[in-house]
Amino acid sequence: MKRVADFICTAPAALRAVLAVTLLGSCGVCTAGDVEVGRMKAEMVCQTCHGMNGRGTQAMVANIGGQQEEYLVKQLTDFKAGRRQHPQMSIIAGMLSSDDIANVAAWYSRIVATFEVPGD
Repeated sequence: MKRVADFICTAPAALRAVLAVTLLGSCGVCTAGDVEVGRMKAEMVCQTCHGMNGRGTQAMVANIGGQQEEYLVKQLTDFKAGRRQHPQMSIIAGMLSSDDIANVAAWYSRIVATFEVPGD
């Protein structure tokens, strides 16, 4: 019996392209969230610690504004699944749906962060 991977590798280029789009389109991590819905969720859940601009409001809070969307989705998903532990974030991420995670990640990743190098 042929494995799916064998079939994909031997399929014509046009079919491989269709399969890639189909498979990637069904991946929750691969779909972009809704920025406006993410802003509203961030106002309700995230802003106390991360601010609406993604800058941590306390010394031990991560700056997440301008971070890569995929990174934010992975971290929130890992907190939710228990693969990453933090007293507050594990609880908060546990309350978020997959759509919430995608939307919040879309919001914070669209923030433009600037950096100043010392001496410049």
